[in-house]
Amino acid sequence: MKRELIKRLIAGQAVERCGFWMGHPHHDTWPILHHYFGTSGELDLRHKLHDDVLWRSPQFYPGAYRAPDGRRIFDIAPAPAKCAQAPLADCQSVAELKQFVWPNPDLNYPQ
Repeated sequence: MKRELIKRLIAGQAVERCGFWMGHPHHDTWPILHHYFGTSGELDLRHKLHDDVLWRSPQFYPGAYRAPDGRRIFDIAPAPAKCAQAPLADCQSVAELKQFVWPNPDLNYPQ
């Protein structure tokens, strides 16, 4: 059900409710959330909050899909992005923007 809800949201179709994603709270926040909601683990909390999206970053799983050029999911030029902010948040010039390694839409990525 949740997967279909998210698919319909992305496709711009009518849905019975908006989707909810708790995001990725800072590690210091988890104990506070568990205490408040009476949960003991991440999945327990997400279930209690009816979280529709569970983020699983492929870079942390051996054997997960890699881009054809071998880049990891958050690798950008000239250095990997910090997960705490958007990779282009500190760009100050067009030259910096041009350094970003954009995905190639012409490559045949698996579905």
